[in-house]
Amino acid sequence: MMRRFLLLTLLLPLFCAGFGEGARAADPCTFTVDSSIDFGKDVDLITDPTASQSYNRSAAGRIIISCGNVPADKKARVCVSIPSDAPNARVMTWQSPPPSNLVPASPTNNQLYFDIYTDDARSTPWPTALLSVPTYELETGGVKIISFYGKINPVSKTASVGIYKGDFPVKFRVYLYDKNGGTPPDCNSPDIYRGTKNYPVDVYATIKNKCKFSAPPADMIFPGQTIIRRMSSRPKPRSS
Repeated sequence: MMRRFLLLTLLLPLFCAGFGEGARAADPCTFTVDSSIDFGKDVDLITDPTASQSYNRSAAGRIIISCGNVPADKKARVCVSIPSDAPNARVMTWQSPPPSNLVPASPTNNQLYFDIYTDDARSTPWPTALLSVPTYELETGGVKIISFYGKINPVSKTASVGIYKGDFPVKFRVYLYDKNGGTPPDCNSPDIYRGTKNYPVDVYATIKNKCKFSAPPADMIFPGQTIIRRMSSRPKPRSS
């Protein structure tokens, strides 16, 4: 009797693993998010707030939504949020001096603010309220590729020269509903499928100089299809 009890005690966790968590159906959607965006290693931070191109220093990242396990009679609503606690809450902090520059070990102005947008023109900030975030309706086999766009905030004009690093989360909420006449749930609905999925994104920038002249940005494409707008800003040559 004791041997039988011990045998059942040893097999019970295996039994539960086979018919419990391990036997659950796969998530209806999976997500791939760029792990970082980079504003560049040679940012010339414009200190003149009236310059038209002062803060066009920008970067971009990509999100891939793949819904390969949605039930045949359902659709998936995917809500994509990039939350921020308050205005100007997206911030990078000073890490160290840039190469070949000497600055105080702990500079006074040690924060570099940035914003995240839904469009390449950087005209529509990514909404922070769940009821307003972008949503995507996908059936099984559906794939959606979207981008998010970063831009340095003008409040950063006093930031010290140096290397900066920060991060922000990208969050996904998935809802399943009847594709034949069903109503998509709101993004703040409690009927979320298996909780919120969180993906952190690191942010980098290096301020190497400050100046009062600027030039329009030009697009450059780097490996991984991340688009970064590089802005060459140099003092005008002196006239003889």
